[in-house]
Amino acid sequence: MDITAFIDMFHSHFGEWWELVIRLAVACLCGAVIGYERSLRQKEAGLRTHIILALGSALVMIVSKYGFTDIVQAYADYKIQVDVSRVASNIMTGVGFLGAGVIFVRGGTIKGLTTAAGIWACAGIGICIGAGMYAIGIIATLLLLLIQIILHKFLPVSETMENNIITFTASNHEILAQIKDFLISNNIKVITLETKQKSDNSIHVAMTIKISKNMSLESILTMMHDIDGIKEFSISV
Repeated sequence: MDITAFIDMFHSHFGEWWELVIRLAVACLCGAVIGYERSLRQKEAGLRTHIILALGSALVMIVSKYGFTDIVQAYADYKIQVDVSRVASNIMTGVGFLGAGVIFVRGGTIKGLTTAAGIWACAGIGICIGAGMYAIGIIATLLLLLIQIILHKFLPVSETMENNIITFTASNHEILAQIKDFLISNNIKVITLETKQKSDNSIHVAMTIKISKNMSLESILTMMHDIDGIKEFSISV
């Protein structure tokens, strides 16, 4: 068999699938663009997650759209109908559970909502590409990327920063009261406060605070070091 005959045979058997392969590749590219931006911000769902999500959504959509034509043709006399929209709707429902996995509460603040919404939108983009709607999928990818970058950069930021957790050991309750007065006087909101009496009568304190964006953690560290009676001290962000 010469090369021309082989190419003709290959095209006749596999040529029709190249369009679907291109759809999977474009879906992966769109997922990679979105995931790369999330990875730069060190979010829970990054590059690989978004690529796999877009690929999986496109793959399932392709199967839903083209995977049952043989059954429909074989049982044409029975007038079998295939509803491809069911699979698309179930993809979005399933991705909702995946998105919920990146949402968590820390110190009274909800984190991960934007990432979860981006995951849901990424699945929609994969469905678009899988259905052959290249333009809509690519435009949606660019819009989502612009939303994540531009709005994050230029919208007014909140008056408060992320919550921070202070843990320290104080020699008595008067020290604890002194620290609380300092925080309140500097407009630092105490979200949670947990105390535990130790065997040597000192007090172990875990305190979640929300500080102003104009105040640095260094100033809090300096204040804590200047207070007599604090044995151990740490701040986690």
